[in-house]
Amino acid sequence: MPFTAYYLSPEGKLQRDLTEKEIKAAFESKQGLLWVEDNGRLLKRGVNFLAHALIDNILPTVDKMTELSEEIEEEVNSNA
Repeated sequence: MPFTAYYLSPEGKLQRDLTEKEIKAAFESKQGLLWVEDNGRLLKRGVNFLAHALIDNILPTVDKMTELSEEIEEEVNSNA
């Protein structure tokens, strides 16, 4: 297989070695975290590259979670 794929579901279940069909389904679900690696090339590029790749993919998720928590907080405070 020319790639390795991992998927962490919203429930916290980690799936490894996904098929192309499973990758497509995970991507289209827009839930959880999907990681597709091109036969280890990503890791061969070094720690800095890997760190930037993780940050680029995780920070938008953290930002979205922050926005949602702020909306929840505002709603709770307005109903108090």
